[in-house]
Amino acid sequence: MDDWAGAEARPYGGREERSARRRTSVPSHRPMIADRPPTLPPHWPRLIAAVERPESAADWAGEAEAWEAFLRDLQGAGLFPLAYRAWRASGVLDSLPGPAREAAQARMAAYRAGWTGAWEEIAGVLALFASSGLTPVLLKGADLALRYYPEPHLRPLTDLAVLFPTVPEAERAYAVLEGADFRPGNSGIPMDDWVLSQHLPDLFAPKTGFPVEVHG
Repeated sequence: MDDWAGAEARPYGGREERSARRRTSVPSHRPMIADRPPTLPPHWPRLIAAVERPESAADWAGEAEAWEAFLRDLQGAGLFPLAYRAWRASGVLDSLPGPAREAAQARMAAYRAGWTGAWEEIAGVLALFASSGLTPVLLKGADLALRYYPEPHLRPLTDLAVLFPTVPEAERAYAVLEGADFRPGNSGIPMDDWVLSQHLPDLFAPKTGFPVEVHG
């Protein structure tokens, strides 16, 4: 499902906005701290405001193309479910123009379907590990969703990252997934170098393409 691939952020509001990535060179003998404070892309304050000040959504809801781009940027930044929850809780969702409200509801329905599908894949992977006597630690998205979000679906999931305490266990887990027809992508970490990168090459579920990252 394309929810897992993420959404590309695009300009909205009638003007293209681009942010240049600043690279800071830090000598090896100095702490890894940038000399200048980090900067956010220009559209980020608008996206954050959608969560913190739900009423600000009305600024983009009047024009269909701008609204669709706004929703797409929210989802690409991982903020759409939080924004939608804020709009619904504050009553803003019901006050939006009909087309804007319906577009948001349709996007949320599609997001929930993708999120549910992701957790079905996760459950299947964990069952494969359990049947082989392997017990991983959940990392990143799945762990954060379960531990820290008031509703787990508010944390988007683009993959499953799992950690095993030893290299042999990680390699055995990888072999278990390969035996279940998970396949590596066309690019990524070379198999011989995986220990240096702390995880093996990503594997992708046979039917959905959902990615799994095995750390060891």
